[in-house]
Amino acid sequence: MSTRLHTTKVNNQTVMKNSITFLLTFLAINGLWAQEAKPTLLVDGGNKFARKYSLLLEMECKGAHQMMLSTSDKKYGANWEPFEEKVENWPIPHIDGELTVYVQFRDKDANLIGAAKDVIIVDATPPENPVVTIEIPGKLTNDPSLLCDLTLEAKDAKYMMVSNHNTFYDQKWMMYKEEVLDWQLEKGTDGPRTVYVKFRDIAGNPTEVVSDEIQFDTQPPFSCKMVIDDDKRYSLMQNHKGKLSIFAKEADFMKVSHSKDFAGVEWTPFTEELDWTLEGDDGQKIVYAKFKDKAGNESETISDEIFLDTQPPQDCGILIDGGAGLTTEINKIVKLSLKATDAELMMISNHASFQKARWQNFQTTIDAWKLDGEKDGIRRVFVKYKDKAGNITSPFIATIQLIRGIK
Repeated sequence: MSTRLHTTKVNNQTVMKNSITFLLTFLAINGLWAQEAKPTLLVDGGNKFARKYSLLLEMECKGAHQMMLSTSDKKYGANWEPFEEKVENWPIPHIDGELTVYVQFRDKDANLIGAAKDVIIVDATPPENPVVTIEIPGKLTNDPSLLCDLTLEAKDAKYMMVSNHNTFYDQKWMMYKEEVLDWQLEKGTDGPRTVYVKFRDIAGNPTEVVSDEIQFDTQPPFSCKMVIDDDKRYSLMQNHKGKLSIFAKEADFMKVSHSKDFAGVEWTPFTEELDWTLEGDDGQKIVYAKFKDKAGNESETISDEIFLDTQPPQDCGILIDGGAGLTTEINKIVKLSLKATDAELMMISNHASFQKARWQNFQTTIDAWKLDGEKDGIRRVFVKYKDKAGNITSPFIATIQLIRGIK
């Protein structure tokens, strides 16, 4: 009897257990029952990186009344506070790197009922020391293609964006690299050209916009002019030295030569005055000049000329009455014969000092020259000649004996 009762009891328990198992399975399969959820913590919506030193925290814990948040599993310095499902702008240390956030929950009776944690990488620092350089010497170009190479640098950069405009219109992020070859600058008229660049790290932190600028210049120096010796027609300098006065707007370099092809002449810094030596013998001298700016634009060749004349009139002389040795002319009137090759002017006087004498046009004869003095004796006539350039001879002297019987 007892054995039957025991067997029946066991069989009933087995049936009950199987029934419960079947019921739970049925509920689970049909979504009518689920295991009680564990406490959870989600940092910044599940993002891999945090780009600021404050976080968005989202928590779930059934029956939670209070919570304790911390960046240390030891909970040093952390305090219990009312449970919230969402905490915005939760401050964290200003240190980049991997960060674990911990949370612990307790119910209204102060019983611990669960804990959770989540990990995020804090990166709130953009790439450092961003630089872009347009590799054009002197930051000037006259190359109409306007192609250039760029060098770039930004510590910890992963991406970059390059543009000819500070709006970066229609540009896309590209992988960071230290060099961009044959970058096309904006075409157009002469003026500045700027390249703008910004960088971004893997977390998405952008740098400030950096830029570099060059000048596009295709205009050569203009209003060019050169004058030799203040624009005089002649140079009388025995040493052939002269002075060039030079003017050229926006010129940085110049070449000056007696040769129109400037053979063997190097570019020198532009200057407004230049000491110059006229080459060769007397005669017409032409000096040529051309100018260049820092961009390499060259002006047209200009020139000025001057006549080098370092010799006074040649083959000069003077005769009184055709070379006669004496005269008896009562009024002291004599005839002067004069000669001088290339003479333009002459100055005649009865005195070696040429006192009160004046330059007059050169002529070969003066029919009525009056000797000075009241008494008879030796008389002298002095003459000197000047050419067009202004070269003056030494005085030439003619002598005659005046005999009139007057003592």
